[in-house]
Amino acid sequence: MKIIAILRICFILSFAFSSVQAQEFKLVKTLYNQHDAYNICFSPNGKFFAVSSDEETSIYSLPDFGVVKKLVGPYNYYMSFSPFSNYFSCVNNKDNQVRVYRLPTFQLIKTLTNPSKNDLIKLRRINFDKKERFIEITTEAIIELFSLPNLEIVKTFVDINNTSSIVRERDYSQNGKYFAAINSRFIVEIYSIEDYELVEGLKFPSEMPRSLCFSPDGKFLAVQTEDFEPNKTIGDIPTFQASKTKFYSMPEIKLVRTLLDNSEVVPSIFSPDGRLFVSVAHSENIVKVYSLPEFKLFKAITDHTDFVRAIAFSENGQYFASAAQDKKVNIYRVTSAFE
Repeated sequence: MKIIAILRICFILSFAFSSVQAQEFKLVKTLYNQHDAYNICFSPNGKFFAVSSDEETSIYSLPDFGVVKKLVGPYNYYMSFSPFSNYFSCVNNKDNQVRVYRLPTFQLIKTLTNPSKNDLIKLRRINFDKKERFIEITTEAIIELFSLPNLEIVKTFVDINNTSSIVRERDYSQNGKYFAAINSRFIVEIYSIEDYELVEGLKFPSEMPRSLCFSPDGKFLAVQTEDFEPNKTIGDIPTFQASKTKFYSMPEIKLVRTLLDNSEVVPSIFSPDGRLFVSVAHSENIVKVYSLPEFKLFKAITDHTDFVRAIAFSENGQYFASAAQDKKVNIYRVTSAFE
């Protein structure tokens, strides 16, 4: 009986491992744009897919990927669906405003102005917290939090002297316990959401952190960095060379792995089940897929003919999308050999 039990356990473990290795990314749809796509995202309820370009933002329905709405306003570089798919928000880099839409009709309900009141200071990010309690808009020196659903301002963080923890990039852990931020001094700060107290500050003396994200299971924080080139500058600005992704275990915040040759421009992402990590190769049109927790590269997607600018998973993990300068958005069905 013990031998049978052991064999069963070995079979289950081998099945789980091989199911990751056997996962396939099958190209099922290509969306063609007249202009470059800057960003892409899926709604958490799996009903919509958004593509922003330098002319408009197109909303597609799933699973047919038919166009259901075109939102007026170019240069929506940053956009996001709320966690429960009740809202969609985008930053218009031309008029420097944030537009918030109600789903599923995509009716405009409010336009939020730049908190800096200075058109030269661009909006950098918009975020919804994981419990859909507020929306956050960020500039170089100011963060404003607006409550949902009334969209009234509830808190403002100001960093006029560029000396405190104002955020350049930010992400929330799925369990709602932490958020991590890259501040104006390029320190990665990890906060407790419960009391907004600083838990840890990660410094990178010879690197510049560019983006970060938590794994869905909360076990890892991934930080993309770029190395300074020693003794090389353009004017007073240091130049960069190799880019990499560093993985920290949570909640210990301990460096456990470093992956090389990942893009410093395109943020990397975890799959919704936390079993895959996807990044874009540095200055190339290659998308790399790694298995976790081994961090083993098992697939390279090479369907684009120009630089990849954005990548995204659907919330259920069934779809993966990539957008590139070749004016194509590729949609993949993620399956395994056992389906």
